[in-house]
Amino acid sequence: MVFLPSDIIGEIFLYLEKEYSANPTQLHRVIYSYTWINRNWCQNTIPYLWRKPFYSRRPSNNNNNKLRNSNKKIIETLLMSMNEKERKELSMAGFNLPRRGRSGSIFDYASFIKELDYFEMFNSIIDWILENHLHITNENIRQEYFYQRNIRNIKNDFDGNNIDRLIHLIMNMFKNHNTQINYLKLIPYNINHYTRDDNCYLLFVDQNYFKCLVENLKYLEVDTDFCDYSFLISLSKICNNLKYLHSFRDNVRITKMTQYYIKSQATILNSLISSQQNLESLKLSGYTWYSTLMDQSILTQINSLKILEFNEIDFKSQQQQQKIDCTLDTINLCTNLELLIISWCWGLGEGGCGGNYRNIQNFVNNSQFPKLSKVTIKGLCPTALRKWAETYNY
Repeated sequence: MVFLPSDIIGEIFLYLEKEYSANPTQLHRVIYSYTWINRNWCQNTIPYLWRKPFYSRRPSNNNNNKLRNSNKKIIETLLMSMNEKERKELSMAGFNLPRRGRSGSIFDYASFIKELDYFEMFNSIIDWILENHLHITNENIRQEYFYQRNIRNIKNDFDGNNIDRLIHLIMNMFKNHNTQINYLKLIPYNINHYTRDDNCYLLFVDQNYFKCLVENLKYLEVDTDFCDYSFLISLSKICNNLKYLHSFRDNVRITKMTQYYIKSQATILNSLISSQQNLESLKLSGYTWYSTLMDQSILTQINSLKILEFNEIDFKSQQQQQKIDCTLDTINLCTNLELLIISWCWGLGEGGCGGNYRNIQNFVNNSQFPKLSKVTIKGLCPTALRKWAETYNY
């Protein structure tokens, strides 16, 4: 076979990403098959596959055994690729380590990781513990322990400290192997109560020990309602070069909407957004309240923002405070916008949606976005604003 340079193979992978954009699992299978072509292809394929090792489980496919087994094997591979010192620490923590050959691992897998779904990694670690440490293989029992009970109650000799220890050792492995994460996802789903009670994600900023892992982060998706307040404030101090930020709150999760809660959430958002140097894409989802602090934080990014998206945001509370439509004024200052999305939001206009007709008309008449190519508006919306959006979608 003719030798292909790495950059050409990289272009092939980019093409395949577009071809299989709707089916990432199939993409993984296709690219994995290339590892068997020859040494050159293998040396290029393995780093690509390990760039994003964990595939997310959604509620619709939580019983997908193939996906769970794949993620569990990733944990096993990481443990096998640990050096002797790291393996010794795991052994001392009481874990049964997978066997490996005398020569150890061929690849430094941890160093390839660029995109990390943290809670999927956490779920995969628990899956590995259930099967390999606690020898629970029955699916019904596994589901019961994983989703309904606190895992520390499974056996007397196994508690939450073991889980924290294993996560800490894996994160320490990332640190020792110079892993540079540029995409971090901190949005849980079907997670057991253990995670929230013990704030396992605090390991990222524990005395800045793992600062080197995320200080070059470019993409962040985070559930601000689930993650710990002090963790997120610390994260905003470490990560100042984000290009993409998706801040999310799950409206299904019941939370008492006290003034203190609203203020703390607004403070988190303000800290995350305002601390960035040149944020290009901002997506806010699920905030059934809106604070003027959020507008103030967006004002810090008006020169760099290219994409701005609001999903299920209630702007009425802000208008009751200010008596004006501050959000449209803020959007109007983002003159470099290329894409604007407003989906199922409230309080931007009249017709039962709240808001101020005069401010909307002023926005429509005076807005200037020379780079704006698409505007998407879904749900209740003033007629004037919807007609304005249509002028950008031809």
